[in-house]
Amino acid sequence: MTTGQFRLIDFVDDMCAGRDVFLRFLRVAKDIMTVDVRVLTAGDTVGAAARFMIDNLARHVPVLEVLSREGEKARFLGVVSQRDVLRQMPPPGRSRDKGAAAALHKPLATILTRNPTSVSPETPMIQVIKTLIQVRVDMVPVLDDGDVVGIITATDIIRLLVRLDRIRRLLDEQKTGSRLADLSSGRTPDAAGFLLSALESVQNVMSRDVVCLRPQDNLKKCIEAFRAGTFRHVPVVDGQGKLLGVLSDRDVLLMLPPLESQSPKDASKGKSHLFAVDPGDPVLDAPAGECMTRDIESIPASCSVFHAARMLAKKRVGCLPVIDDGGHVQGMVTVTDIMRAVVALYSLASASESLCEKPQVLGCVGR
Repeated sequence: MTTGQFRLIDFVDDMCAGRDVFLRFLRVAKDIMTVDVRVLTAGDTVGAAARFMIDNLARHVPVLEVLSREGEKARFLGVVSQRDVLRQMPPPGRSRDKGAAAALHKPLATILTRNPTSVSPETPMIQVIKTLIQVRVDMVPVLDDGDVVGIITATDIIRLLVRLDRIRRLLDEQKTGSRLADLSSGRTPDAAGFLLSALESVQNVMSRDVVCLRPQDNLKKCIEAFRAGTFRHVPVVDGQGKLLGVLSDRDVLLMLPPLESQSPKDASKGKSHLFAVDPGDPVLDAPAGECMTRDIESIPASCSVFHAARMLAKKRVGCLPVIDDGGHVQGMVTVTDIMRAVVALYSLASASESLCEKPQVLGCVGR
């Protein structure tokens, strides 16, 4: 089979033979991207975007600029995220303020992220994932000649690992001694076996140096923590380090008054502007304990990376605190941690492909 060419008969033959049909056919962005992309326009309002995201369970939406009255011509302008929208929503108890009402009627052109990092349909999957990690975004638009042809989200990458685990477990049921090495390593069983062993425990992928907050810490301190770090979720613990809840950047943004300034024109400046607030605003005195999410999912250190990925995908959450038997925080498993594991799998598959000489070898990636 020539590189980049897909034939259904090859796919079926490989499935029947028990060969790898996963990573080999999910090589570039177009192999995984969502093509039924729902979009908004620059003239849509913040309130309309909020309703759109709720109705469609979306956290990121491409925004187009209509170039003709008939709406037949449009160009990609940028991306609006749930964080952008939350920063414009009225905080609890202030929904009737004039400023809050005005914020909901803002056009998306004033808050969207312009010139966001994008990929092409032919961008290798490993590069797509690395882009999500390095740029610290949860979605990248897939552009072809400037037009949006698809999107890829961090959740899509998490689901890749979930699907791979299902295939792995099916092979385990059908063949004694089957390992991830049989599925995707080709002629590097030792490396694949080592990686599989590492994925059996979240201890090997979780973030250990976790910044924690106390329930009495105010929002000012919370904002300082988010600005200083590269994380989006902070465990809230008691005096003994026991988990009480999790505070996300979204929780904080929802508490802040509507942002008056426009978003930066350059996406490289990140989202730090979303935390801008008048230093004298009384909302900064609100304690973390009143803003955090208490009903959260947590996992033990013995949990496998595959199980953690299933939980993240099913619950649609961005992190899972790792706790011991006493409820003390040991670390955090985030979507980014899982994506790094998927990068390792793709790297292993790529190395296997370069070493594979016989197409009959079980798990040989490519021919």
